[in-house]
Amino acid sequence: MLFAQDIGNRPTRLQASTPASQDAAVPKLIKFSGAVPVSADAASGSASAPPVPASMTFSIYADQTSTTPLFVESQNVTPDVQGKYSVLLGSSNTDGLPAEIFS
Repeated sequence: MLFAQDIGNRPTRLQASTPASQDAAVPKLIKFSGAVPVSADAASGSASAPPVPASMTFSIYADQTSTTPLFVESQNVTPDVQGKYSVLLGSSNTDGLPAEIFS
Protein backbone atom coordinates (compact mmCIF):
# COMPACT_ATOMS: atom_id res chain seq x y z
CA MET A 1 0.00 0.00 0.00
CA LEU A 2 1.33 3.44 -0.87
CA PHE A 3 0.58 6.65 1.00
CA ALA A 4 0.85 10.20 -0.32
CA GLN A 5 0.98 13.34 1.75
CA ASP A 6 0.88 16.94 0.69
CA ILE A 7 2.06 19.71 2.98
CA GLY A 8 -0.48 20.38 5.74
CA ASN A 9 -2.74 17.40 5.05
CA ARG A 10 -3.04 13.92 6.50
CA PRO A 11 -1.61 10.96 4.59
CA THR A 12 -3.93 9.59 1.94
CA ARG A 13 -3.91 5.96 0.88
CA LEU A 14 -3.20 5.49 -2.82
CA GLN A 15 -4.62 2.43 -4.48
CA ALA A 16 -3.30 1.38 -7.84
CA SER A 17 -5.33 -1.25 -9.62
CA THR A 18 -4.07 -4.79 -9.06
CA PRO A 19 -2.55 -6.21 -12.23
CA ALA A 20 -4.20 -9.31 -13.69
CA SER A 21 -0.77 -10.78 -14.34
CA GLN A 22 2.84 -10.08 -13.40
CA ASP A 23 3.39 -8.74 -16.93
CA ALA A 24 0.89 -5.91 -16.46
CA ALA A 25 2.37 -2.41 -16.54
CA VAL A 26 2.47 -0.27 -13.42
CA PRO A 27 0.76 3.13 -13.65
CA LYS A 28 2.86 6.03 -14.95
CA LEU A 29 0.62 8.61 -13.26
CA ILE A 30 -1.66 8.61 -10.20
CA LYS A 31 -4.47 11.13 -9.80
CA PHE A 32 -4.38 12.78 -6.37
CA SER A 33 -7.07 15.18 -5.15
CA GLY A 34 -7.08 17.26 -2.01
CA ALA A 35 -8.19 20.55 -0.52
CA VAL A 36 -6.52 23.49 1.14
CA PRO A 37 -8.24 25.62 3.78
CA VAL A 38 -10.15 28.66 2.49
CA SER A 39 -12.06 31.40 4.27
CA ALA A 40 -15.82 31.00 4.74
CA ASP A 41 -16.39 33.89 2.29
CA ALA A 42 -14.27 32.21 -0.39
CA ALA A 43 -15.99 28.84 0.12
CA SER A 44 -19.42 30.42 -0.34
CA GLY A 45 -18.28 32.06 -3.57
CA SER A 46 -18.75 35.61 -2.30
CA ALA A 47 -15.04 36.44 -2.29
CA SER A 48 -13.85 38.61 -5.17
CA ALA A 49 -10.24 37.37 -5.14
CA PRO A 50 -9.42 34.50 -7.52
CA PRO A 51 -7.77 31.32 -6.20
CA VAL A 52 -4.04 31.73 -5.61
CA PRO A 53 -1.64 29.29 -7.30
CA ALA A 54 0.76 27.59 -4.92
CA SER A 55 3.75 25.31 -5.21
CA MET A 56 3.02 22.05 -3.39
CA THR A 57 5.31 19.13 -2.64
CA PHE A 58 3.87 15.61 -2.76
CA SER A 59 5.59 12.58 -1.27
CA ILE A 60 4.79 8.88 -1.59
CA TYR A 61 5.70 6.59 1.33
CA ALA A 62 5.72 2.81 1.66
CA ASP A 63 3.40 3.00 4.69
CA GLN A 64 2.06 5.43 7.30
CA THR A 65 5.06 5.04 9.62
CA SER A 66 7.81 5.44 7.00
CA THR A 67 9.97 8.53 7.37
CA THR A 68 11.78 8.24 4.04
CA PRO A 69 9.71 8.95 0.93
CA LEU A 70 9.86 6.61 -2.05
CA PHE A 71 9.00 9.50 -4.39
CA VAL A 72 8.90 13.31 -4.06
CA GLU A 73 7.53 15.79 -6.59
CA SER A 74 6.66 19.50 -6.55
CA GLN A 75 3.89 20.92 -8.72
CA ASN A 76 2.17 24.28 -9.12
CA VAL A 77 -1.46 23.94 -8.07
CA THR A 78 -4.36 26.37 -8.48
CA PRO A 79 -7.21 25.39 -6.15
CA ASP A 80 -10.81 26.25 -7.00
CA VAL A 81 -12.84 28.69 -4.86
CA GLN A 82 -13.59 25.88 -2.39
CA GLY A 83 -9.87 25.03 -2.06
CA LYS A 84 -10.14 21.76 -4.02
CA TYR A 85 -7.39 20.71 -6.41
CA SER A 86 -6.32 17.70 -8.41
CA VAL A 87 -2.87 16.71 -9.73
CA LEU A 88 -1.32 13.82 -11.61
CA LEU A 89 1.59 12.50 -9.56
CA GLY A 90 4.47 11.63 -11.86
CA SER A 91 3.57 14.25 -14.48
CA SER A 92 6.66 16.34 -13.66
CA ASN A 93 8.92 13.47 -14.77
CA THR A 94 9.35 12.39 -18.38
CA ASP A 95 8.95 8.71 -17.43
CA GLY A 96 6.19 9.26 -14.85
CA LEU A 97 6.34 7.42 -11.53
CA PRO A 98 9.32 5.09 -11.06
CA ALA A 99 8.20 1.43 -11.33
CA GLU A 100 10.29 0.43 -8.29
CA ILE A 101 7.97 2.25 -5.87
CA PHE A 102 5.35 -0.43 -6.61
CA SER A 103 7.54 -3.41 -5.72
